[in-house]
Amino acid sequence: MWTSKQLREAFTGYFRKRGHEIIESSSVVPLDDDTLLFTNSGMVQFKSNLLGVKNKFSGVRRACSVQRCIRAGGKHNDLDDVGKDTYHHTFFEMMGNWSFGDYFKKEAIDYAWDFLVNILKISGDRLYATYFHDEASDVDPDTETKRLWSRYLPLSHIVKGSFRNNFWEMGDTGPCGPCSEIHFDRIGGRDASGLVNTDDPDVLEVWNLVFMQYNRTDSGMDKLRVPSIDTGIGFERLLSILNNVRSNYLTDLFVPLFEYIRNEGDLDEYKDTISGPSAGVDAGYRILADHSRTIAVCLHYGVVPSNEGRGYVLRRICRRAVRCAQETLGLKAGVLERLVEKAAGILGISLEESVLRAVSREEALFGRTLNRGIVLFKKLAAKGSTISGRDAFVLYDTYGFPLDLTKILAAENNATVDEEEFHRERERSRMLSREARRRPFSLPESSITTDDRYKYLENGIDAELLFQSEREGEVGCVFDKTCFYYECGGQVGDSGVITFYEDGVKVGVLAVADTQMISGNIFHIGKLDGRTAAAARLVFDSDRRDKIKKSHTGVHILYYFLRKTLLDEVIEQKGSLVEAGRLRFDFSCSRALGTEEIRDIEAKMNSLVDEDCSVEVEVVKFEGLDPSVTRNTNEEYPEYVRNVRVLWKNDTIQDLCGGVHVKRTSEIERIRIISETGVSLNTRRIVALTGEAAARAEEDARRLLEAGSAEGALPTIPLVERREIERIRDARAKALDEKRVKTIMEQLKRANELVLQLRTEALMADGKERPFVSFEYDGSCISTKDVRKQVRKVMDIFEKNGINGIAYCFVNGGVHLVLSQECGDVLERIRGCLDSTSVRTVDRFYICYGTVGTKEAFIAAVIK
Repeated sequence: MWTSKQLREAFTGYFRKRGHEIIESSSVVPLDDDTLLFTNSGMVQFKSNLLGVKNKFSGVRRACSVQRCIRAGGKHNDLDDVGKDTYHHTFFEMMGNWSFGDYFKKEAIDYAWDFLVNILKISGDRLYATYFHDEASDVDPDTETKRLWSRYLPLSHIVKGSFRNNFWEMGDTGPCGPCSEIHFDRIGGRDASGLVNTDDPDVLEVWNLVFMQYNRTDSGMDKLRVPSIDTGIGFERLLSILNNVRSNYLTDLFVPLFEYIRNEGDLDEYKDTISGPSAGVDAGYRILADHSRTIAVCLHYGVVPSNEGRGYVLRRICRRAVRCAQETLGLKAGVLERLVEKAAGILGISLEESVLRAVSREEALFGRTLNRGIVLFKKLAAKGSTISGRDAFVLYDTYGFPLDLTKILAAENNATVDEEEFHRERERSRMLSREARRRPFSLPESSITTDDRYKYLENGIDAELLFQSEREGEVGCVFDKTCFYYECGGQVGDSGVITFYEDGVKVGVLAVADTQMISGNIFHIGKLDGRTAAAARLVFDSDRRDKIKKSHTGVHILYYFLRKTLLDEVIEQKGSLVEAGRLRFDFSCSRALGTEEIRDIEAKMNSLVDEDCSVEVEVVKFEGLDPSVTRNTNEEYPEYVRNVRVLWKNDTIQDLCGGVHVKRTSEIERIRIISETGVSLNTRRIVALTGEAAARAEEDARRLLEAGSAEGALPTIPLVERREIERIRDARAKALDEKRVKTIMEQLKRANELVLQLRTEALMADGKERPFVSFEYDGSCISTKDVRKQVRKVMDIFEKNGINGIAYCFVNGGVHLVLSQECGDVLERIRGCLDSTSVRTVDRFYICYGTVGTKEAFIAAVIK
């Protein structure tokens, strides 16, 4: 039997010997490729090579990899097919070899034949090859490939392939070329050429060889100067062929998962059927096993269940798995997390407990509504053969049912779902939700364009009031121009004072607490004293603005040093909040930061601050921008952008930013980190203070440390000092606890000795009258040595008083004292009840040691 490990090693070993560099699987989250939700083929990480773009693999001429891939969501989506057959998967592995301007068709075909036939010992009589030849296409037939295959296969096994099946294109433009597929006939001994590419389950594609020799442009197709090879093998499929089984699910990748599922639910064993009485349960096996693998891989690469993008695809997969486990297979809640952990082990993936908890949280979250949602669905299905889009949306919005899960339930009940209406309902709900969040005030009939360029230029301008609205005691005013900064890009909105004048006389003052952009209108929000008028004088709070500037430039410096310090992590900004004297920064990171790392980052930040570096802002064209400038890959930028540059002697820190900043870093004064926590899986949050707030925090910490105070609640102080104070507090608590424990142990020991003495004396008083007596007490707080001493003491008392008896104890359980009128064969009977024993003679006692299960026993018997 071929194992998955053997096949991986055979493939990579074969191509390593032939000069290929073995490339590790990239993440299932594509790097710098917004066109894909997930990595869906081995080619993805080499796309830049094929496009001729410089990248980390630019020097590689021959490559080989076993790439982890997910096809669930987006253009390539196998999610709906999993379970229905024995070969679809949402997660799979793709083996492949590549040539970037090195070898071409002949070598690619030779390698494929040699590996399959001579290394894996697959019968060549069962193999068929295709080549591109489509009369309906204007692309020339690939007769060269046909000729090359004729060296190994009879012409009856070389099949023409259409443009759809045998011509590969990256997109509407770019590299492209013919491909040649190798197909395997599971049955053999027949002419199966007519079954190639007909979705016959017994004639399946094994290997696809893509010959990239053309470049398609808007004007036509030209030959590439440097052609390339891109190949791909379905790992699970080839493994099934090597093991002579008709299903991808009957290999060591899935069978252990099936065994685990079966034992969890006391189910019938997996029969690998797609029809008949076992089909439903078998489909459940396949769905649950497949989805557990996909969940494990997603978690490994930092994807967590959420309501957006990849996270929502994972949430859908989790919920399908939960429904399958509980509804189809009747398993109890909690099985999914354990199954994901087992799947991870099979795949060689290590998942921390904190990561796995995301599965249990998702299972618990959906489990609370699953049963109620199923009840509602059954009522809806009983009404007719179509589930309305509105009802499907209720299931989605109220009970957490993804649309595809509702479609599965509908299909099982011979019903359909009105998907168009569902999408309309969802979009309507989103619009209402957005408006509810963004409309605290009534709005003008059409958006008012406010000239806000003054927010960067000056404080104190005259403006004209164009619109006002009231809500819950607050007034929101919109002007023709403003110097106030509205909340944007993580920076809070300005506060300040707006004075209204009528004929030169002050008639009212608006104390602005916040500035917000609402539906395209810049609202200045606050409490009004007096009344408004058309003429107004706008002045923002410059002291508060200066503190905000310090925090905003501080965020840029923090982000820079996180990237430069945590070199083992891919640090990306996940969110920020910039306030007066305080900043919050969320970033991607798989672990907590150590105290020394925080100390190092703080030291570097404050060194830069002290160097009094210049901070410049330049407005530049986004197109052609220096790639070293930090930007948010998920954000769309206008034609012209603001590039904020910190001119440090060692480097230039550059970020695209629309916020306000200091002119020199020395204005920041200090930056101190006060907390570093996790906000979600693989996302950390740093909160820091700047300027006066940071200085006050340092002073609080210094005072506490000098006073040696570690008691009571800690004020807001820097995290490094906080951890030192907490260490002192913990050390004191530990010392106190150890002292208390020692005292308690001594008290318990004395108490146990007293209890033993009193109970023994009581037994002595009536021992001769009672044929058998037993008592027990907790001996967990005394040592084995103490127990044995006490048993020996009891035996001495028995002997002195002429009592025939046995003292018997389980050391790690409790102590039992047994009295009997006749000892006789008691020792032998006790020995017969023990798993292992050893007997020795001490004075007039038989001393027997033994074990029962995992418990160690000690027995002393008198009267030889």
